[in-house]
Amino acid sequence: MVSSYFYRAMALMLTVGALSKIQKIERREHARSEKFAKLLEYDDKKEKATSQQVVCYYRIEKNDTRRLQPEDIDPSLCTHLIVGYTEVRYDFMLPKTIYDLDTFNRTVALKKKNAKMKIMLSIGEKSKGGFSHMVATSNGRERFIFSLLHFLDKYKFDGVDFDWEFPAWNGANPLERFYFILLLKELRFVIEQAKRNFLVSCAVAAHVAIIDTSYDIPEMAKAIDFVNLMSYDFQMYSQNNPLTAHHSPLFSRNSDKRMNYFLNGAWAAAFWEARGMPRKKIMLGIPTHSRSYYLKSPYVHNIDAPATGPGLGKGKLTYPQVCQFLKAGATQIFDISTKVPFAYLGHNWIAYDNENSVSFKSLWVKDEGYGGVMIFNLNNDDWKGTCDNSTKFPLTRAVTKMVLV
Repeated sequence: MVSSYFYRAMALMLTVGALSKIQKIERREHARSEKFAKLLEYDDKKEKATSQQVVCYYRIEKNDTRRLQPEDIDPSLCTHLIVGYTEVRYDFMLPKTIYDLDTFNRTVALKKKNAKMKIMLSIGEKSKGGFSHMVATSNGRERFIFSLLHFLDKYKFDGVDFDWEFPAWNGANPLERFYFILLLKELRFVIEQAKRNFLVSCAVAAHVAIIDTSYDIPEMAKAIDFVNLMSYDFQMYSQNNPLTAHHSPLFSRNSDKRMNYFLNGAWAAAFWEARGMPRKKIMLGIPTHSRSYYLKSPYVHNIDAPATGPGLGKGKLTYPQVCQFLKAGATQIFDISTKVPFAYLGHNWIAYDNENSVSFKSLWVKDEGYGGVMIFNLNNDDWKGTCDNSTKFPLTRAVTKMVLV
């Protein structure tokens, strides 16, 4: 018969082991808190924004009445409207199709309804695309800049947005980081010499590895008016990590480990500031699209649940599609630690933003003194008002009510 001393000894060992584990967790969380505090210690050193902006992206789609048209946009919702995309070909800034020119004119015409709104043109390129060839030579940059300024003048845009994803990244020339800064500085110089008031912004990555590889942030800050932080799509389904995760959390979860701890909007914004971008120039990105997963088991449906592939919509849904999913009987969960919701029904699982989460993010931006909020994009918001058969652009409208009031 086993002695009672054995059971007592085992109990003591288990207790000590449990206490040791708790202490390790406490030390780890304390270390994380200190790291985050170091990023946020810039509060008193950097100037905060006294008022916030709402920067909205509008993507030109096929000329189809089922698609969002410029006339469908409510110009009272945004302080800045960025329409895209054009591209770089032969070192010139050019529209993707001749039909886009009409859409540009119709979009700029929205200023008749809101003269205070700034309408900007976005140039979108992937790594190793037209940007890479153009920025590498002074002649290429010169041709590009003058073609760009001519286009902004002709179509009466208020500025330009660079959506280069991403300089010096994914095997591209490491010197692109340097060339990109030259382009921005040369553009700023020409704008000032011409005595124009064109705005310049950049859509920028939120992942730490890309940030440090692609951007010289202190030099960028001197040449641009603001950055649009792409604080979404942090995580999506992949075979390397086949677990559910939210793609646009504001904060990390207590259980997040390693790099997951840095995959959230608050950390990304603080990191950009720590690297040298003034807080008042940072626009926190809020997505109107969701990310979906196909659960391995319908009975295991929390965050970090096993998944076998992308879910509905091949992994991506618009907000109206999210509303349809919820109306079909999906269970909704609002994650308190990350301040974002997710929902599940059967094998389908989606991570999305709703009016509550975008309101919380907007209030956080305002309280922390960041420059504002960036909406990506108006196309994926419920612009027809189908969710409640009444409210058009509910996500963007919730942001505006919180930021501009």
